[in-house]
Parts: sequence; C-alpha cells; structure tokens
Amino acid sequence: IWLALAFTWLYTLLAGMNPPVIRAAIMGSLFMMAVYLGRQGSAIIALAFAAAVMVGIQPGLLWIVSFQLSFLAMAGLILLYPYFQAWGRRGVARLFGHSETLAAGGNMITDVFSASLAATVAVAPLIAYNFGIVSLVGLPATFFALPALPFIIVTSGLVAFVGLIASVAAQILGWLAWLFLSYLVFLVQGFDALPRSSLQVANISPWYVLA
Repeated sequence: IWLALAFTWLYTLLAGMNPPVIRAAIMGSLFMMAVYLGRQGSAIIALAFAAAVMVGIQPGLLWIVSFQLSFLAMAGLILLYPYFQAWGRRGVARLFGHSETLAAGGNMITDVFSASLAATVAVAPLIAYNFGIVSLVGLPATFFALPALPFIIVTSGLVAFVGLIASVAAQILGWLAWLFLSYLVFLVQGFDALPRSSLQVANISPWYVLA
C-alpha cells in the first residue's frame, strides 16, 4: 500500500498536479488508507473530502472548469452509475439469460456504457454552459476510447519517468505512447467529423445548470 501511495503521488507530480489528477490522487489515497486501516471505503465521502482539502488550500479552484468537471463526472459515477448499471443488466438478463457467455459479454458492454452515460449526464449542463456545445457522439466515442486509456496512462507515465534517467529509452517508449495517443486523436477526429455530431447552444442560464 505504501508503494502504491508513493507511485500514485509520483505520477501526480509527473502529470503536472492539475486539479483532476490531484482529486483522483486524494481519493485513491483515501481508499488505500482505508484498506490499510481495515476500514470500509466510501466513494462519496472520499470525493467530498478531496473537494474540501483542495478548496481549503486554494479557494479559487471553485471557479476552475476542470475542477468542476472532474468532480461532477465522479459524482455522476458514484450516484448515477449503479442505477444505469442495474437497468442495463436487467435488460441483458432478459435478452441473453439463456447464455452465460452472451450475458457476460453483454454485461461488460452495458457497464462501460453505463459509466460513460453517468459521467456524461452529470457534466453535460456544465459543458453546455461553458463551451456552448453538447456532443451527440460522446457515448460511442468513449466506448471505443476506453480500451486505449490504460495504455496511454502507463506509457506516458513511463516516458516521463524514464526520461529523467535515460533519454534514449524514453524516446523508444515514446513511440509506443504515440501509437495509443494517435489512435485516440484519430477516434476523436473521426467522430467529430460525423454529421450532426454535436449541438451548438448559447446563452444558457446558470439556473438551468444548477437545476
């Protein structure tokens, strides 16, 4: 656990200490300490604690969009995802209940879409308010992007860490990171090029966002 904590905060430093990364690091650290102390972890308490610590240190974070989006997305995963997952799995059970293999595959796909939908629903009003746009292809784009994200995180982190020691080895790892990053960029640009991929909105009242 102590090794995991050390690597968590090392990666946080390498990633630039941005608000979403710090939020994830604080929450992850709390869960690891809960395991170490033999206590049950609570996601909503961890989220609230991370917000309290970060805003207590830097109150101006409240008005930074990346901070708001990060916490809303996580709140959506905590509060909405279980319901979406349950509804999806009930549908899978009705369709593929006769086959364990098909049901397992259906549940896996449903879980990914449920997580994406929960985060998307939570942040959509804020994105519309700040950027004047609502994506209509976010769910399928996220579904195809998710498999590459762990490789992007690991390879990019290795490039940053190894670059401190051996630049040649970091360049070799950089080509591997480039492969996964290029896939992500290609995916985003491809979905963005689709007709009617998004809706332009303007002059949204903050009260609608709060509602």
